[in-house]
Order: sequence, then C-alpha cells, then structure tokens
Amino acid sequence: MWRLLLILALVSVASNAKAQGLAGEWTKCVAWHNGDQWNIVNGQYVNTQCFALARKCTGNPNVQATFYGSAVVINAPYKRCTEMLP
Repeated sequence: MWRLLLILALVSVASNAKAQGLAGEWTKCVAWHNGDQWNIVNGQYVNTQCFALARKCTGNPNVQATFYGSAVVINAPYKRCTEMLP
C-alpha cells in the first residue's frame, strides 16, 4: 500500500512540475560551479563518489557539491554530467 502512495505522490509532483513549466530530474548529487547547477548522474551511491565526480565534471578541485541521502528534484536549468570513475 505504501508503494502505491509513493508512486501517486511522485506522479503528482511530476505533473505539478509540468503544469508549472519546469523541467527537472531526480538526483542525489548536485554541484555548483561558475553559476551553473550540475546534476552528477553517477554520483548517486556515496558522498565520496559524488564529490569526486563533481570535481571531474566541472574541472574545479574546490567545487561546491551536495550529496543527498534521499533523491531530490533538480530543476532546470542545469548541466548534466554522466562521467564515471575508473
């Protein structure tokens, strides 16, 4: 039952975002660099991976990044990084 409620809540959030003209993605790793917001796609698993990929994607060793324990929606505009660690 709780899964159904969760799915309905997610659909409601997505519908509301579309109605407001917003585009976004779910993520657990977000970085900010030179005024740009980045969705670090493969940084979803642990905070060390999030920060390492944020540095790799932006080229900034001092980039500001946040690893969220639960997924959040990053709203447009944002850059999307799909880099991976070796």
